[in-house]
Amino acid sequence: MVVASATPPRVKTRITYEEYRALPENGNRLQVVNGELIMTAAPFIGHQRVSGNLQFILESHVRANKWGRVLAAPVEVYLSEDNFLQPDLVCVSHARHEIITEKNIVGAPDLIVEILSPSTARTDRVTKAKIYARYRVLHYWIVDPVALTLEAFEWADGAYRLVAAVAEDETFQPALFPGLTIALTEVWQ
Repeated sequence: MVVASATPPRVKTRITYEEYRALPENGNRLQVVNGELIMTAAPFIGHQRVSGNLQFILESHVRANKWGRVLAAPVEVYLSEDNFLQPDLVCVSHARHEIITEKNIVGAPDLIVEILSPSTARTDRVTKAKIYARYRVLHYWIVDPVALTLEAFEWADGAYRLVAAVAEDETFQPALFPGLTIALTEVWQ
């Protein structure tokens, strides 16, 4: 029986962007966090179900309102030479479309969503949150498919502040998407 570790394994101490891009595509989810290459296993089915449901909800609203783009993992967000990450979901407004390149997203998206897994929860809540705040990702959501919670953070004065914490069958109206109401029961189904 394989048991997921509390933190993702560290493959190499430091890696450059060029070394990272030269790695073979072998199905592993790789990202560089604070200069360290991190490899994580494929997410569980529940994680992917929640990701797909939330992507559908956001994509439907974004397209209907001609707001921008919604992209799902694996998609690379290049923030610096030491931080090129693969969030679960990324939203970029039309006003900032120039950060989307053929290869990746270069710069801070309008929204990053991380869906927690047992092996990534601490990294998503602490390490990545600090990185996203440092590079001014204005909106950051943490979704927990086990606890059935969604926490929404907004960047202000150099740090994130919690603007919404909803759970189970509650609804969420994100300020980033006027007119959108997310029924969490649709996210968990």
